[in-house]
Parts: sequence; structure tokens; C-alpha cells
Amino acid sequence: MERKPSQNPLGNIRAGNFHPLATEVVHFLGDAMSEDVFKVLNDRDHTLLRGHIMLGSMVEEPYTLYVNGKLETLNIVPGLLKTVFELIDNTVDEHIRSGRQYATKVSITMTPTSLQVEDNGRGIPVEEYELEDGTKELRPVLCWTRLRSGTSFEGHSFGPSANGVGSSISCIFSTNFSGETCDGKKWCRVVCSDNMGTINHAVEKAGKRKRGTKVLMEPDFSRFGVQAFSPDHMKVVRERLEALASIYQTMQFIFNDEKIKVKKRTEWLDRFQKPYVYLSSDNWFFGIMPTETDEYSQVTYLEGLHVKNGGTIESWIAKELCAELRVLIKKKHRLEMSPGEIKRGLLIAFNGSMFPEMKFDSQTKERMVNSEAEVRQYFGDVDFKKLAKQVMDTPEIIDPILEAKLAKQLAAEKRAVTMAQKKQAKAYIEKFIPAKTRNPMNRNLYLVEGFSAVSQAIRVRNVERQAFYPLRGMPMNVYGAKEASIVENKEMSDIMAILGLKFGMGAKELDDVLTHAKICLLADGDLDGAGGIVPLLINFFYLWPDIYSLHRIWIVPSPRYVLYRNQEKKNEERDYCWNKDEFEEKMATGKWTSYRYVKGLGSLNPIEYKEMLENEERYLCVDIDDIQCIRTMFAGECVEERRKVMEA
Repeated sequence: MERKPSQNPLGNIRAGNFHPLATEVVHFLGDAMSEDVFKVLNDRDHTLLRGHIMLGSMVEEPYTLYVNGKLETLNIVPGLLKTVFELIDNTVDEHIRSGRQYATKVSITMTPTSLQVEDNGRGIPVEEYELEDGTKELRPVLCWTRLRSGTSFEGHSFGPSANGVGSSISCIFSTNFSGETCDGKKWCRVVCSDNMGTINHAVEKAGKRKRGTKVLMEPDFSRFGVQAFSPDHMKVVRERLEALASIYQTMQFIFNDEKIKVKKRTEWLDRFQKPYVYLSSDNWFFGIMPTETDEYSQVTYLEGLHVKNGGTIESWIAKELCAELRVLIKKKHRLEMSPGEIKRGLLIAFNGSMFPEMKFDSQTKERMVNSEAEVRQYFGDVDFKKLAKQVMDTPEIIDPILEAKLAKQLAAEKRAVTMAQKKQAKAYIEKFIPAKTRNPMNRNLYLVEGFSAVSQAIRVRNVERQAFYPLRGMPMNVYGAKEASIVENKEMSDIMAILGLKFGMGAKELDDVLTHAKICLLADGDLDGAGGIVPLLINFFYLWPDIYSLHRIWIVPSPRYVLYRNQEKKNEERDYCWNKDEFEEKMATGKWTSYRYVKGLGSLNPIEYKEMLENEERYLCVDIDDIQCIRTMFAGECVEERRKVMEA
């Protein structure tokens, strides 16, 4: 349908109904639509207009790179460096395609305003190539002035220039560009200027000229927002040459008249963290080492390309290695670690060549996206089990990984403990029988073995100052236990809540917050009591060592024998013995006419129980002066040793 010139471009709405500013917008849109310019751009003009599509970022920006093995943040223009690397890549391609017989020597001269690359390759064949329109052009001219010209489009493509953009992109973004090549028969020189606005070439017989190619470019820095190559740009170029020299040992690179010397592949890895675990084949090698940061790090060079964001190769190495490490760590250290937790402590430095049909996420080649199947085929059989064992045998690599996991667990446990203690402070403790007085220094807390014993205490206790908490069986042995496990134990958690205890308290804080003057431990005099329950409680309170120097822990010894005279009469007398020797000595006096063996606290009658509690002169203050002894006592099944200590 033909559109009438008077038709409103925004629809059937009268302009008079618009705000004046909206009316101007309508007029502007109408004018713009009527003045659209249709153009057909050639490759050169389109590339200059949309160069970032092929070159990536064309402005200066921070760029993180390992320089001589140390992580640095440089300021570079990635697109500008790509014009440099296109020329260097051509020398590597020539070396590969000549069966590594040619382009064995490459000289790079980089000044603030220019770059020259020269090799001793076979030279570009100085011959004509027939184009689709029937015209003919010299191959050197096409190579340097036509996009998508080269030898990377047939069969398997190896080498860094597999995308086919080639050095023509360098020519387009240069104010001056010249290339010379000699194929042994003919010599050709191509000279371009004004961003390839003018192209001239000359051809001569080779004469005495040696085979090879030399290219000189003077970039159009104004299109990249800079005035020259900076020292940071030169650092990146040198790093790439170091990587190339280590993977292509048959090539000699010279940078600004200095030979890049990498005699062994391990010399490249030596620049990073040491020690490392190393694996190598004809076309690749990589090292596993500890990361400098708290996160996983990778350095990937493929055909000398710094693949900034890694990709399939390094992620596959990390995945396979971490899977094996996970099994070994669990077996040896009983730690359940995720692959991500293991990976976080690693730096993988990879350098490779001859990967067929490399694929990247963009022309800037910052991330490799070949499939994992292609990566597996490239690597062949890799013994990751053996590699993982080597990592496990290298403390500098594995220890920080384990320490990070343990630190994470500890932090999680501390959070759990903190939450549990907050909950604990608010919780109602069902078994706790409090004293009435509000003065902490006037009340004692009695930790009693069993409910039968505490039932007697309820009947005879001093309600003002005596509080009770009954224990059910053996308390938890806290030796070597984690804080989280301790607060999960109901009885240990209750005791901490009753007393106001929190982990990590020192003497001053304990003195301020303890809710009872004395913490009294009551237990039967048998092995379970004196030789088990009491020592385990002593061990529990040793979590706060200063509690002993404050003289807050006391043992209330339960009598083993009750002696009687005039038993069950008004003038009945009683006495107590706490061991057999004392019992025999008192019975030998003839004063006592009868006795009763006390099987446990529950067998004391109310009067006997009350007298035991009120006789605080018989309480024993616990003072630990041999730390090693008390700790060793709880390291294993040492009931007999504990009994001897308690009876001493």
C-alpha cells in the first residue's frame, strides 16, 4: 500500500492534541523517515565503521594477565593488539604448514609507533589467483588487502589464524602498511596507506633475495583512542612470544633484538607458582599449582593465543582432576568436598598447539567453545588418577585446599554454635531446679547423677541457695569434640545455659557472668560415678580453663559407709566414711555399733542427704595443675586411670 506524504507517521492522531515538545518529536521522526540513507559498504569501509565486530574492544581498558608468572592488571586496547597478533600468527601458521621446516626464525620489532614482523618462511607464492568475477590478482595482494583470504578453509585447520580474517585487518587499521615476500622465484612488495585507501604493488625476480616474508605496520592509533603502543602493550606481546616459544620449540623468536629463550617447557611453568604437578605430550602441557588468590585461576594459551576466559580445555582438566581428588580427599582426610571447593584452590596453566578446528565465542577469541568430546579426542588418554595422587603428595597444593574447607566448616560450626547459644539462652530447661536467691554468689549448682538422687535433694535442699540439675547416665566426653556437637548435646547445652557459659570466655568474663558461686559435682562413689561421671564433667568444664583458677568447680564426695550408735533411737548418732580404710579404723574404736554400706546417692535417707549437702567443709575444690595429665586421661578408654586419679 502506498503511503501518502501527509499521513501522520505516528498514526491517526492530530498533532494539535500533543504537548509542543511531543509535536516537535513527531515532526523530527517524520523528517528522519523521509531522509533515510541507503548504502552498500565495501569490506574496508564496513570494517572501519564496525571494527569492534572483528577486533573486540577498541578502547583502552584494564586487562588482567600473568606477566612473568605474576598477576598484573595492565591498561591495553584489545583490538589494537589483535592487529599485531594477526601478523605474528601468520608466521606460526607458516611453520605448521611447512611441516615445521620453515619460519623457524621470527623477528619482531615493536616501537611505540610501529610493528615489524619478519620470518624465514617459504614466502607467499607470487602468482595470480582468479576471482569469481574472472579478474586475477596476486596472492600477496589478496592476503594483505582482502578479508577472508587465506589457506584456512579446506579440511582440518590448525594454527592461530583459522578464522580467515588475517593480516588484511591489520592493513585496514594502519595509516601505513607494507609487506614484502619472496617465494624463491619472485619477490613482491605491497604498499598501502590511508587505512588501505590506496594499494600499490611491485613484482621482481627473486635474484639473491632469500625466501621469507616481512611486514611493517604503522597503526592508525586515533581509531583506538591512544597515541602509541604503551609499555603494557609490549608486555602482552612478549608474554605471547614466551608462550609460543615454549610450545613451538622448533621456532626461535626474537623480540626487539632479544632472543626469547625457553629451552624446556617447564621453564614456562616455572614462572608461575611453585611447586607444581606437570603433565605433557607432543602438542600440549599443563601444570597444576596453588592459586595466588582465594578463587580458581587459569592461564590458557592455545597456539600462542591468550584465551583470557579459558573455556572447554581448562574446565575439562579441572573437572576430571577434581573428581579424582574428591575421592582421595574423602578416603584420606574424611572430608566431603565438592568439586567447586577443590577447584577454588587451584591454578591451571595450560599451553597447547595443533588443536583442530578451534572454536571461540567471538572473533576476539577470549573463550574456547569446542565440545568436550573434541577436547577428549585432542588429549587422548590422560591418567588423572595418577595426577591426583601427585597433587595429594604435594602439600603446597593440597594443604591450602584442605585448610580452606576446614575454615569454612569451622565458620559454619561457629554460626551454628552462636545460633544454638542464642536459642539456648531463651530456652526453658525442664529438669533444672533453681534456687530462690537472686545473688549469684550465694547459690550453688549441684550436678547430680540420676533422678533418684535429685528426688531426695528436692525434699531436703536449702531452697534459697541450692539449685539442682540431674544427669541421665554418662555425660558426653567432650575431648576432641567440635563446639557444634557439644551444643547439640541436650545436657551439655542445658548446663551452659544454666551457668551462662559461652565458648571462648576468659577469667574476667567468667567471673562476671557465672550464675552460681560453686558448681558442685555429685556422683556415686563407684567407678561409674567417681571414676566416670565426675571426671567427664571436669573435662567438660576444662573448655573454660580459667574456671578452675576461679575455684568454681567442687566435688561433693558421697559417703561409702554410714556408721550408727543407738540406731533408730532418740539419741542416735551418725558418722560417715568415704573409703574402706577410714571405715575399718573407725569401726575398730568400738564406738559404733552398726553400719550401712551406701550403694548410691539414691540410697541416702533424707537426713543423711541433707547433712552431706550442708557439710561444705568436706567439699573438694578442683584445681588442675597438670594439664597434660588431665587431657590425656580423656583421650581413650581409661576408666581405671580416672578412678585412681579421683581417689588420690
